[in-house]
Amino acid sequence: MRKSVIRSAIVLLLGLFSLLAACEAKDDVERLRGEEKGAEEAASEASAENTETAPKTLPELRLAPTPTPVAPQMLTVDGRPTSFADLVEKVRPSVVNIYTSALGVTQQGRQQFNPFDDFDLYGVPPDRVTQALGTGFVISLDGYILTNNHVIDRASRIKVRFFDEREATAELVGSDPNTDIALIKIEPIKDLVALPLSDSSHLRVGDWVVAIGNPLGLTNTVTAGIVSARGRTNVPLGGKISYMDFIQTDASINPGNSGGPLINLRGEVVGINTAISREGQGIGFAIPSNMAKDILPQLMTSGHVVRSYIGLWPKALLPEVAAELGLESGKGAVVDRVIPGGPAHVGGIQNGDIVLSFDGQEIDSEKTLRWLAQTAGVGRVIAVEVLRDGKREVMSLVTDEVPQ
Repeated sequence: MRKSVIRSAIVLLLGLFSLLAACEAKDDVERLRGEEKGAEEAASEASAENTETAPKTLPELRLAPTPTPVAPQMLTVDGRPTSFADLVEKVRPSVVNIYTSALGVTQQGRQQFNPFDDFDLYGVPPDRVTQALGTGFVISLDGYILTNNHVIDRASRIKVRFFDEREATAELVGSDPNTDIALIKIEPIKDLVALPLSDSSHLRVGDWVVAIGNPLGLTNTVTAGIVSARGRTNVPLGGKISYMDFIQTDASINPGNSGGPLINLRGEVVGINTAISREGQGIGFAIPSNMAKDILPQLMTSGHVVRSYIGLWPKALLPEVAAELGLESGKGAVVDRVIPGGPAHVGGIQNGDIVLSFDGQEIDSEKTLRWLAQTAGVGRVIAVEVLRDGKREVMSLVTDEVPQ
């Protein structure tokens, strides 16, 4: 009897201990939850406080951030767009129609600007017409707008009109006839929306793109297509365009689209619409966004581009030569000619050298080397990696200004 009572007491005590332990565990969980909630509230309060005390002035060029995909649901299982409506709704407020008053262009002057009959630069004023029409797009909350140089060339007055019919007067900040890029600026206005500039090197042939512009005076026209080709250099355009690396697209674009954005499905600008073919359907050309990004700093600070000079002529590296040398096909550029006394000659670069990198950037073609050499800046010390007699060497040269 006594043993039975003792056994029952022990069982009762063990049950009490288990109950106490469970209660303590529950209290610990509640305490941890309370601490987490308090931390979240404190973080929220700190964030609100930081927002209230953050300075109102931002850097001079407040570029738009890289967006997330605008509408993932707009793609079918196999990647085809079912609608561009969400994308257009997001980017259209950033696109502006540009109206300029010029001093007048004679037919003779126009022929000097564009002597080829097969291609047209959008927005080139016809004979003695002093009003021109084009497109542009906002790239910063400070009011900076990118467009084509030929849209604002010789303009005495520039006006822009937004999708919501608001208008503003713009001033020319800088232009570069060699790439047909211009930067204009308006005073910042309420609810300004900027478009981000994409890394156009990631663009692939076959990617979907959307063009928005002002063709033939039909404002805010939206068309879509794909990237038909990249790296087009043999487009016979007139004017002073001396460097071409065009994106070719079949998105329908017409005169008046000049300076408008070519946009990917993320809502980023991959190109600036510039030219079309008169003879063919669905053949349009856009300047890659990377080209604009490279010269923007100079356009902002000096209003023009001062091109650097290294004193060599590159040519393409043939695939069979690359294979013999054990190089990846298409990587590198061959030095075809070194200018005596130029920066490359002084730096020890020789005819026949294969340039593998320039200022830390890999050379994938002679076009890339030519562009990097022109935009490196004057008076800079540049490291150039070359392949010579099967051995890699690093040369050093000092860039100069392009001789007059």
